[in-house]
Amino acid sequence: ARVLQGPGLGWLDDVEVQVFEGPNEYLYGQETAMLEATDGRPPFPRIAPPYRRGVHEIIDPTFATDSSNGSAVHVQLAGPSADSFGSPTLVNNVETLACKEDGLALASLFGRVRSSHATTDDLAAITARLETVVEGARCTMASQYQLVLQSILDNFSDELDAHLDHKVGAAQPEHIASIVKIEGPVAYLDERHRAKQPDWTFERRWSGKSPADRLSTVGGPQPDLD
Repeated sequence: ARVLQGPGLGWLDDVEVQVFEGPNEYLYGQETAMLEATDGRPPFPRIAPPYRRGVHEIIDPTFATDSSNGSAVHVQLAGPSADSFGSPTLVNNVETLACKEDGLALASLFGRVRSSHATTDDLAAITARLETVVEGARCTMASQYQLVLQSILDNFSDELDAHLDHKVGAAQPEHIASIVKIEGPVAYLDERHRAKQPDWTFERRWSGKSPADRLSTVGGPQPDLD
C-alpha cells in the first residue's frame, strides 16, 4: 500500500510501479523464484549448474525459442538417448534430496510420538537420524532439525515417555500458518493450511511427488497452481 502511495507523494515521478502478489509458498522468497513467478511460472528457483544440468551449458536456438518450455533459462538438458548432446544431468542433487528426506522421516516419526502410537524403536530412530542429519547438508535446514528436535528430546523427556507408554492421548498439532486478519488483540491464521500436503495440494492423500515434479512446466503447458 505504501508503494502505491508513492506517485501521489511525488516520490516516483516518471517511474511506473507495479505490485505483484505471488503464490503463498515458501520458495517464493528465493530471488530467482520471484522472477519465475512474475513471468507466470511456478515459484521455483531457476536451475543453476552444476547441480541439475552438468558442467557445460549447451543452448539450442530451436529449444530456446520454443514457447512450450517453462524454464526461463532455456538451456538444453541431457536426454535419455545415446545421441543426446547435453551434459549428464542429475535427477536430484543428492545432498538436497537427503536433507528433504530426513525432514519427512523426522516429521513422520515425531508424528507417531505425538499421536501416542510410537515405540522405543521410533525414539531410537529419531535419535540416530538427528545425529547424522547435518552430514553433507548444503543448507541450514538440517541444523534447524537437529537443534530444535534435539531440544525437544532433551527438555521434554517426561512428556515423550508418557506418549511412548501410551499414558496420554494424542496431542493436537500446533497450527503454524500465515495470518489472514487481525481483529483487536486476536490474530487469525489461515486454517486451510491444516490440510496442505507436501506437494502443495489440499488432497486427502499426498501424491508422493515434490511440488517441482508436480508443477514441472518444461516441455508442457503451464500448470494451474491451485
